Amino acid sequence: MENNKSVRQLTSLLAFVAGSADATTFITVRQLFSAHVTGNIVVYAFDLFGNSDQHSWMKLLSIPIFIFAIVLAGRYAGKFEQRFSLLIAEGSLLITSGFIAIVMTVYGTMDNSTLSFANAMLIVFAMGLQNAFNKLFSQSTYGPTTIMTGNVSKLSINLGYLWKSGLDQPLIVKKIQQQSLTIGGFIIGCFFGAMSAQMLGSSAILIPGVLVLLYALNLTV
Repeated sequence: MENNKSVRQLTSLLAFVAGSADATTFITVRQLFSAHVTGNIVVYAFDLFGNSDQHSWMKLLSIPIFIFAIVLAGRYAGKFEQRFSLLIAEGSLLITSGFIAIVMTVYGTMDNSTLSFANAMLIVFAMGLQNAFNKLFSQSTYGPTTIMTGNVSKLSINLGYLWKSGLDQPLIVKKIQQQSLTIGGFIIGCFFGAMSAQMLGSSAILIPGVLVLLYALNLTV
């Protein structure tokens, strides 16, 4: 059984990272979702019929890349000595993407859509690893940290139960607190990602990358 404090911390961190990654790529890479990749289908449809973005088809690549990351994680996760190796890989990919963004800025290639999308796919792959971690090691967090729709639905259902039954329902109250923590972490991450992306551009992904890498390394000690 996971330590409650560790679960809270990891849930908050991973939700924050996912929100930050989503906001960063959405702002800096032509409205690309890196955590909620299915949202790219909607954005692609808009681009196709309303925005005339010739590079919009690249958004669809995020879906098979996200899936491929999860397939690889499921295939090889059992061979790692530490389950947090997935998070170490995630943090390393985010940091790599951030450094590439810095190099692209120095050499003036950030406006190259193909290169920007290619670099962003590292972030998509990293978010796929995080999603796989949530599924493979479900006791490590309070639930999915990359996709908030399910968390919001569960929170809403539990609020309905609480409304019907009253406050004297400690199990339901606990679930509401857990789901609120996850959603809150993601929202804070979105605001942070949006703010840092406006100031630093795509290299802003370095910050959540460093955070998740350091935390994962600390867990393996």
